[in-house]
Amino acid sequence: MISAPKTIPGTVPQRRKGAIERRMAERFAFSAVAEIMNAGSSIRINARVSDISRSGCYLDVFNVLAAGSSIWISIHHGNKQFDTAATVVYSLPDMGMGIAFNSAEPEMLLLLDRWLAEVKGEVVPHNGERTPHYMTGRNVFGEGEVLSHLIELLMRKNIVTEDEGAGLLDELLHDL
Repeated sequence: MISAPKTIPGTVPQRRKGAIERRMAERFAFSAVAEIMNAGSSIRINARVSDISRSGCYLDVFNVLAAGSSIWISIHHGNKQFDTAATVVYSLPDMGMGIAFNSAEPEMLLLLDRWLAEVKGEVVPHNGERTPHYMTGRNVFGEGEVLSHLIELLMRKNIVTEDEGAGLLDELLHDL
Protein backbone atom coordinates (compact mmCIF):
# COMPACT_ATOMS: atom_id res chain seq x y z
CA MET A 1 0.00 0.00 0.00
CA ILE A 2 1.36 3.40 -1.00
CA SER A 3 0.86 6.13 1.56
CA ALA A 4 0.57 9.85 1.00
CA PRO A 5 3.74 11.89 1.57
CA LYS A 6 4.09 12.99 5.16
CA THR A 7 4.45 16.61 6.11
CA ILE A 8 6.65 17.53 9.01
CA PRO A 9 4.88 19.73 11.60
CA GLY A 10 6.11 23.32 11.48
CA THR A 11 7.33 23.11 7.89
CA VAL A 12 5.87 24.94 4.94
CA PRO A 13 4.96 22.97 1.82
CA GLN A 14 6.41 24.23 -1.46
CA ARG A 15 4.29 25.16 -4.43
CA ARG A 16 4.00 22.28 -6.91
CA LYS A 17 6.04 22.36 -10.08
CA GLY A 18 3.79 23.10 -13.03
CA ALA A 19 1.12 24.60 -10.77
CA ILE A 20 -1.49 26.66 -12.60
CA GLU A 21 -0.95 30.42 -12.47
CA ARG A 22 -3.84 31.97 -10.52
CA ARG A 23 -2.89 35.62 -10.17
CA MET A 24 -5.79 38.01 -10.56
CA ALA A 25 -3.77 41.00 -11.75
CA GLU A 26 -0.65 41.73 -13.79
CA ARG A 27 2.51 41.88 -11.67
CA PHE A 28 5.27 44.45 -12.04
CA ALA A 29 8.88 44.50 -10.86
CA PHE A 30 8.93 46.72 -7.80
CA SER A 31 11.45 47.27 -5.05
CA ALA A 32 10.32 48.32 -1.60
CA VAL A 33 10.81 47.45 2.04
CA ALA A 34 7.98 45.61 3.78
CA GLU A 35 7.18 44.72 7.35
CA ILE A 36 4.72 41.96 8.14
CA MET A 37 3.07 40.93 11.37
CA ASN A 38 1.40 37.56 11.79
CA ALA A 39 -2.17 37.96 13.09
CA GLY A 40 -2.35 37.17 16.79
CA SER A 41 1.40 37.67 17.26
CA SER A 42 3.67 40.58 18.02
CA ILE A 43 6.48 39.15 15.89
CA ARG A 44 7.49 41.44 13.04
CA ILE A 45 9.30 40.19 9.95
CA ASN A 46 11.16 42.50 7.57
CA ALA A 47 11.13 41.61 3.88
CA ARG A 48 11.76 43.04 0.43
CA VAL A 49 8.97 43.44 -2.12
CA SER A 50 10.29 42.25 -5.49
CA ASP A 51 7.08 42.53 -7.48
CA ILE A 52 3.60 43.90 -6.91
CA SER A 53 0.12 43.98 -8.40
CA ARG A 54 -3.28 45.45 -7.50
CA SER A 55 -4.13 42.22 -5.68
CA GLY A 56 -0.87 41.26 -3.95
CA CYS A 57 2.90 41.05 -3.98
CA TYR A 58 5.87 38.74 -3.65
CA LEU A 59 8.15 39.12 -0.65
CA ASP A 60 11.79 38.04 -0.63
CA VAL A 61 12.29 36.72 2.91
CA PHE A 62 14.02 33.75 4.55
CA ASN A 63 11.59 33.23 7.45
CA VAL A 64 8.33 32.40 5.70
CA LEU A 65 4.89 31.88 7.19
CA ALA A 66 2.56 29.02 6.31
CA ALA A 67 0.16 29.39 3.39
CA GLY A 68 -3.18 30.64 4.68
CA SER A 69 -1.63 32.77 7.46
CA SER A 70 -3.42 36.06 8.10
CA ILE A 71 -1.00 38.98 8.27
CA TRP A 72 -0.81 42.76 8.40
CA ILE A 73 1.60 44.20 5.83
CA SER A 74 3.20 47.63 5.62
CA ILE A 75 5.05 48.45 2.40
CA HIS A 76 7.40 51.44 2.48
CA HIS A 77 8.31 53.06 -0.85
CA GLY A 78 9.72 56.55 -1.16
CA ASN A 79 8.18 58.52 1.67
CA LYS A 80 4.83 56.68 1.50
CA GLN A 81 3.47 53.65 3.34
CA PHE A 82 0.82 51.16 2.14
CA ASP A 83 -0.91 49.22 4.95
CA THR A 84 -3.47 46.43 4.68
CA ALA A 85 -4.57 43.06 5.98
CA ALA A 86 -3.37 40.23 3.75
CA THR A 87 -3.08 36.46 3.43
CA VAL A 88 -0.07 34.30 2.62
CA VAL A 89 -1.02 32.47 -0.59
CA TYR A 90 2.12 30.34 -0.91
CA SER A 91 5.52 30.03 0.72
CA LEU A 92 8.89 28.94 -0.58
CA PRO A 93 11.17 28.14 2.37
CA ASP A 94 14.31 30.31 2.53
CA MET A 95 13.08 32.25 -0.55
CA GLY A 96 9.85 34.12 -0.04
CA MET A 97 6.06 34.30 0.01
CA GLY A 98 3.23 35.23 -2.31
CA ILE A 99 0.84 37.61 -0.57
CA ALA A 100 -2.77 38.49 -1.43
CA PHE A 101 -4.09 41.84 -0.22
CA ASN A 102 -7.45 41.38 1.49
CA SER A 103 -9.44 44.60 1.74
CA ALA A 104 -7.32 47.73 1.62
CA GLU A 105 -8.82 51.09 2.49
CA PRO A 106 -9.64 53.37 -0.47
CA GLU A 107 -6.75 55.77 0.26
CA MET A 108 -4.35 52.81 0.37
CA LEU A 109 -5.65 51.58 -2.99
CA LEU A 110 -5.09 55.06 -4.46
CA LEU A 111 -1.48 54.93 -3.27
CA LEU A 112 -1.05 51.42 -4.71
CA ASP A 113 -2.57 52.57 -8.02
CA ARG A 114 -0.12 55.49 -8.08
CA TRP A 115 2.86 53.17 -7.53
CA LEU A 116 1.61 50.80 -10.26
CA ALA A 117 1.07 53.69 -12.67
CA GLU A 118 4.61 54.95 -12.05
CA VAL A 119 6.05 51.47 -12.64
CA LYS A 120 4.10 51.27 -15.92
CA GLY A 121 5.48 54.65 -16.99
CA GLU A 122 2.24 56.57 -16.58
CA VAL A 123 2.11 59.98 -14.97
CA VAL A 124 -0.50 60.28 -12.22
CA PRO A 125 -1.64 63.84 -11.61
CA HIS A 126 -2.87 64.70 -8.11
CA ASN A 127 -6.49 64.28 -9.20
CA GLY A 128 -5.79 60.54 -9.62
CA GLU A 129 -6.40 60.36 -13.39
CA ARG A 130 -3.67 58.59 -15.30
CA THR A 131 -1.81 59.88 -18.32
CA PRO A 132 -0.66 57.02 -20.57
CA HIS A 133 3.11 56.83 -21.01
CA TYR A 134 2.86 57.44 -24.78
CA MET A 135 1.41 60.90 -24.05
CA THR A 136 4.27 61.84 -21.71
CA GLY A 137 7.02 61.56 -24.32
CA ARG A 138 8.88 59.16 -22.06
CA ASN A 139 10.32 55.90 -23.33
CA VAL A 140 9.40 53.35 -20.65
CA PHE A 141 11.34 50.55 -22.30
CA GLY A 142 14.63 52.39 -22.63
CA GLU A 143 17.51 53.18 -20.37
CA GLY A 144 15.33 53.54 -17.26
CA GLU A 145 14.16 49.94 -17.42
CA VAL A 146 17.70 48.69 -17.95
CA LEU A 147 18.99 50.76 -15.04
CA SER A 148 16.16 49.54 -12.82
CA HIS A 149 17.01 45.91 -13.60
CA LEU A 150 20.70 46.60 -12.98
CA ILE A 151 19.99 48.17 -9.58
CA GLU A 152 17.78 45.23 -8.59
CA LEU A 153 20.51 42.80 -9.65
CA LEU A 154 23.08 44.69 -7.55
CA MET A 155 20.71 44.48 -4.57
CA ARG A 156 20.14 40.72 -5.03
CA LYS A 157 23.90 40.15 -5.15
CA ASN A 158 24.31 42.30 -2.02
CA ILE A 159 26.63 44.72 -3.83
CA VAL A 160 24.43 47.61 -2.71
CA THR A 161 22.24 47.60 0.41
CA GLU A 162 18.45 47.51 0.27
CA ASP A 163 18.34 51.17 1.39
CA GLU A 164 20.89 52.26 -1.23
CA GLY A 165 19.07 50.33 -3.96
CA ALA A 166 15.67 51.66 -2.95
CA GLY A 167 17.09 55.20 -2.96
CA LEU A 168 18.58 54.73 -6.42
CA LEU A 169 15.31 53.28 -7.75
CA ASP A 170 13.35 56.20 -6.29
CA GLU A 171 15.75 58.69 -7.92
CA LEU A 172 15.51 56.83 -11.22
CA LEU A 173 11.71 56.83 -11.08
CA HIS A 174 11.60 60.57 -10.45
CA ASP A 175 14.15 61.32 -13.18
CA LEU A 176 12.27 59.44 -15.89
